[in-house]
Amino acid sequence: MARLLHVYLASASLPDQAALQAALNALKLSLKIDGTWSPDAAPSYLPFILHGEDAGVYVGVQRGATLPDGVPAGHDALVTLKWGGDAREHLAALALAAAFADGFGAVVISPDDGSAVASSSLKAKAKALADENF
Repeated sequence: MARLLHVYLASASLPDQAALQAALNALKLSLKIDGTWSPDAAPSYLPFILHGEDAGVYVGVQRGATLPDGVPAGHDALVTLKWGGDAREHLAALALAAAFADGFGAVVISPDDGSAVASSSLKAKAKALADENF
């Protein structure tokens, strides 16, 4: 499995930091943004605090993205999430993808096979990681 998720949403729905944190809080995974999030920032590492420990995800935003099959028209922004092998980073990426899906109408695509990944699946995997590791 690639350590990568593609998140497609409408550019107008890209959240600011406060809205993104609120969507993460709704997941109840104790994940806090510990840096500055802006959809207009250059691709970079976005740090988080997870249960008092550092975690992070590489985040890049591309507007005007080409849409793969199964992604509704109007979802013109691609948010790429990449992480390393650490369970905290994996959990942060899954939670971030779920927050985009639940809070902002995003469609999450697995680059492994191009299939859509349900928010419920992302949340279940994130919760399982949390239960196993923290």
